[in-house]
Amino acid sequence: MLQLLVFLTTATLDLNVGFILKVLEYILMTWPDLNLQHRDYNEAIKELQAESTVELQRLAIEMPDHLLVRVILLIQSLLG
Repeated sequence: MLQLLVFLTTATLDLNVGFILKVLEYILMTWPDLNLQHRDYNEAIKELQAESTVELQRLAIEMPDHLLVRVILLIQSLLG
């Protein structure tokens, strides 16, 4: 599910900044606490955290380019 959200986010960078921020917020807020009594639960949480980290890295790779394009467009509009 996280992979799909990040794919949709990077595919719509120019279209919906609010969606991008919601996906980022969702990934950052989905970090459940570990429960020492349930080993299987803890393993699932660790897998979710690993996947979340990978997807955050994918977003970080795409976002700087998007922000740079927006800054360039803003500068051009101010100069021009």
